[in-house]
Amino acid sequence: MIRFDLTLEEFRAEVFERKPHLMRGALIDRPIAWADIDQLLYTMPPGLPYMRLFRQGLVPDNAYVQEISDPGRTRRRINKAKFYELLANGGTIQINWLEQHMLAAKRLCLEVARFAAAPTSGNCYMSFSGAGSFGKHWDTHDVFVIQLIGRKRWQLFEPTFPLPLTYQTNDRSGQTPPTEPAVDLVLEEGDVIYVPRGWWHNVIPLDIGSFHLAVGVYPPMLFDYIVQTTAKFLEQQEGARHAFTATGYRDAVAELLQQLPNVLLDPANAARFEHEWASRERMDGEL
Repeated sequence: MIRFDLTLEEFRAEVFERKPHLMRGALIDRPIAWADIDQLLYTMPPGLPYMRLFRQGLVPDNAYVQEISDPGRTRRRINKAKFYELLANGGTIQINWLEQHMLAAKRLCLEVARFAAAPTSGNCYMSFSGAGSFGKHWDTHDVFVIQLIGRKRWQLFEPTFPLPLTYQTNDRSGQTPPTEPAVDLVLEEGDVIYVPRGWWHNVIPLDIGSFHLAVGVYPPMLFDYIVQTTAKFLEQQEGARHAFTATGYRDAVAELLQQLPNVLLDPANAARFEHEWASRERMDGEL
C-alpha cells in the first residue's frame, strides 16, 4: 500500500529520530474516499472518546451532537446542520484510533508497523478551510503522515526539546517554538512524510477538503529499558529492600551502582526486555 523509498536499516541510520523525511506519491492506491468517511461518521459513536472537533479550541460535544429516540432506545448522532457549519467555518475533525473503525486504516497502520518494526496507531484529521486548529505543537511519538484526500500545508520547526517522552508535552515544557520553519511544504494526495517526535509543526488547511491519517509509532525507549531492567534487578537484591534512612543509605547505594553497568549491558537482559515488550502488542488482525 505504501512505497517506502528506503530500507529499515537506512531509515534507522539516516532518518529515524533525526529529521523529517518526505516521500512524494508513496501511497500506491487510494484506499479511502469521501464515501467511506461519510459512512464512518454515520456509523461510529459521535463525540468523545473517539471523535473531537476543534475550532479555536475544543468544541463541546453538545455543539454538534444530539440525542434522538429510535424504537426501543435513545442514541447520539451528529447534528448535520451544526456539524457542517463548524466545518465550513474552519473546524477540524479528529478521530482517534481510526484503525478500530475502518479496515483500510488498520491496513495502513500495519504497513507502517512492518516498515518501522514497532507498534502503531492512527488518528485522522479532516478539514475544509481555516487557519489551522492546533497551532505550533510537537508530538511525543514519531508520526508517519499519510495524505489520503486533498492537500494541506505543513510547516516543521527544529526541536527545542529533542525526543520528548510521553508525558513531556509542549504545553508543559515552557519552550517557545522557532519563528522560521525548517521545512515548509504542501502535502499532496498520496504523499507520506515522517515527522520525528519533538519537531514543532503547524498544519494549515488550503480551502480544499483534506483528510490525512497520522500513524503514530511506539517503539520502546532506552529510558524504558533502563528503568524496567534496573527495577527487576533491584527487587531481587536484599540491599535494595532495606528501608531508606537519610544516614544509612550511601554504602548500600554505592554497592548496587557498581553492579548496574554489568546488568544493563548484559545482552541476555536486552533480549529479554525486547521479547517482553513485543509480547505486549495486541494481535488483532482482520477477520
